[in-house]
Amino acid sequence: MIILFAFSTVPDVYGQDRLFKTQVLKVNLLPLGVRSYNVGYETTWSDQWSVSIAFGLRPQNSFPFREDIEGYYSDQDIKMHQTKLYHLSVTPELRRYFSIVSGLRGFYVGMFLQYARFGYNGRIDYVGGAAANSSDFMFDGGINTLTAGASVGRQWRFGQAVYLDWQIFAPSFGLNKGLITGTRIGGNPLDHVGISVLENKPNEFNTPLVDVDVDARPDEVLLNTRGAWAGLRMWLSLGYRF
Repeated sequence: MIILFAFSTVPDVYGQDRLFKTQVLKVNLLPLGVRSYNVGYETTWSDQWSVSIAFGLRPQNSFPFREDIEGYYSDQDIKMHQTKLYHLSVTPELRRYFSIVSGLRGFYVGMFLQYARFGYNGRIDYVGGAAANSSDFMFDGGINTLTAGASVGRQWRFGQAVYLDWQIFAPSFGLNKGLITGTRIGGNPLDHVGISVLENKPNEFNTPLVDVDVDARPDEVLLNTRGAWAGLRMWLSLGYRF
């Protein structure tokens, strides 16, 4: 209700004469430890409104808890190896600040859209309970998502140029669609037993929200995803006014 009330008072054209009055470049500090990079730009629309856009990038590489995740999705039929992930995102946002001080300070609520792509590259071996039946596949592809969300946070200004933005809570919900293709790089072509095992494999693992369909062939495996998607933005960014 608070968010609906805040956005029911969106300023009309008169506020646009304040566009670009205050401009801030930001770097999100939280994901830097895992080699993920997120930068943003925010500018005033009026005394208490702003528009912003953020770009996120995580180059393809290994990731924290990789061995735990590979172990979870490995069993007596398949083994995961060499898993690498990458991520990129674009997020425009509209914010309403509640401080009478203005200048992008104080508590705020926001509404945003986010397009993101989550890429995967890795090796999955079908062992099938017998080494003679093994097939080795290298997978590559990704999942595209489009979500909408709301945010609550607070922003401080230190001196005349330094900002600290703490986005306390920012969930989002939407849809996903993806394709990950596996090409056989070793071992034997899949027989009818291996094809059946792989096509039924998604039923054995818990993949919340995401529907996964497997189309297996002797030398190729296609993983198609679709359905709902949910995310949670995390921001603790340092900004500079220019």
